[in-house]
Amino acid sequence: MHPKRPIPWLKWILILLALVVAGGLFYVAKYSWYERYVWPSTIEGMDAPPPPDRSVWPAEPYPLKIETQRVEVATPQGLAVREITYQVNSLDMDLVRIDAGAFIQEPTFGARPDRRAWQRASRWYPPSGPQAHQVTVTRPYLIGAFEVTNAQFERFDPSHRDRRAEYQPANKPVYDRHPAEPVSWTEAQAFCRWLSEREGRLYRLPTEAEWELAAKAGTTARFYWGEAFWDRSLANLGGLHSNAETLREDSYKQTAPVGMYPANPWGLYDMLGNSYEWVADWWHEPHATDVVDPTGPDSGRLRMAKGGSWTTRPYAMYIGENDGNNPADLRDMRGFRVLAELPPSPTAANR
Repeated sequence: MHPKRPIPWLKWILILLALVVAGGLFYVAKYSWYERYVWPSTIEGMDAPPPPDRSVWPAEPYPLKIETQRVEVATPQGLAVREITYQVNSLDMDLVRIDAGAFIQEPTFGARPDRRAWQRASRWYPPSGPQAHQVTVTRPYLIGAFEVTNAQFERFDPSHRDRRAEYQPANKPVYDRHPAEPVSWTEAQAFCRWLSEREGRLYRLPTEAEWELAAKAGTTARFYWGEAFWDRSLANLGGLHSNAETLREDSYKQTAPVGMYPANPWGLYDMLGNSYEWVADWWHEPHATDVVDPTGPDSGRLRMAKGGSWTTRPYAMYIGENDGNNPADLRDMRGFRVLAELPPSPTAANR
């Protein structure tokens, strides 16, 4: 009588199970380490960036140049051409004045009780959400017409280009025009501080409310161009498959150069798609009780990013949606645009 031979595949099943268990234990240990050391240091050390050193500011603020351009804009009524007034700073950033105003803030995708139906829907959103409420911003400001580009960010941090594996000297003219990313929230704040001290004007990240007021541009739809969300001619979006027009333009499969798509009705480009944009707030769900100049929670673990990116599925990219990330993390698809503070003024522009 021959002894029984072990079943060959049983050994491999046991090995596989052991690897799965080991991987699970490693993940738990890593998560615990991350939560214990990384997040607390972020909260304690990075929750409030130091104010710009006004002692090194120039005696007079850098004079902004005024330019008026005819711009193709996307509106709920279709494409149009409008004259937009831009104010240009020392880095050739085009800034647009946004006056005090109000808008309807929609619930985030994750907070919607009907989110599964939204996800299944392919061509329609309801016009308002169950938690929609009005938010008011009482102070005017200037905001960047474009996301901060690689060329502009490298004026602050020349080592930034080393993060982009696809960067080659021959690609520099195109690379320079792409949104600066990956950039952490902390680095975006440091850039704003540097630019403030360079120009003698207070630059910072916009709050979520300031960002949404500018993004909606006086419209009431989910997107500043209306309710149709699978139109790749209006934004660099749509998941992991790159926009064919982007490939023809610059041979990159991810972000597109800023300003390739029509602006919103107030002349701001890429407010949806291309690259997520850091805002000042700690991540939070919209609060219906905080409706005048809201700034979000006083503390938290994640900072907020708005606008979606080239990877974002359209049903989750509308203006009210947001994302949260550790402020110290360097992540692809995370960039920013700047806000420059202004004194209150009743003068209207670009309306």
